[in-house]
Amino acid sequence: MTGAVDPIRLAQALARHALSGAGWRERLGAALADLGTALGLIRIAVEQGGAAIATWQARAASDDESGAWFAVAVASGGAPWGRVTTVRAEPLTEAERGLVSLLAALIETGIAAEAAGDGLGEAMRRAMVDSSPDGVIVIDEDGAAMEFNRSAGVIFGVARQDA
Repeated sequence: MTGAVDPIRLAQALARHALSGAGWRERLGAALADLGTALGLIRIAVEQGGAAIATWQARAASDDESGAWFAVAVASGGAPWGRVTTVRAEPLTEAERGLVSLLAALIETGIAAEAAGDGLGEAMRRAMVDSSPDGVIVIDEDGAAMEFNRSAGVIFGVARQDA
């Protein structure tokens, strides 16, 4: 390992970036900087669809990124999503590869949290509309009722399914 890096402390530092929760992308740059600096990397990037969504480099960009490359796949729901790639003058040790793999696993958990959060937000919105004592009706541009809560049914004397 480059320098005297404690892999347990570095793993704890990665965990503190909360990449396993929704909004993980906003915290990704700081996590890459911590990992890149600690491991003495030339470059570390998170890529999706062939494009980097976040990158950290030890020095100004150059064409000379010779050295040992290491990549870890990132999946979403069992399907390929992207990858984490690193470059360093010398190959990563097994412990260092484990830390990069931990980063990929945290990102996978963050992707899942965002997907669950989107569904949870819709479920909460639906619960609030349904439980509102006020009548809530949402009509689209063609005049079809998109939302019609229970209170609207009581107010207008129309069953929800008939609206």
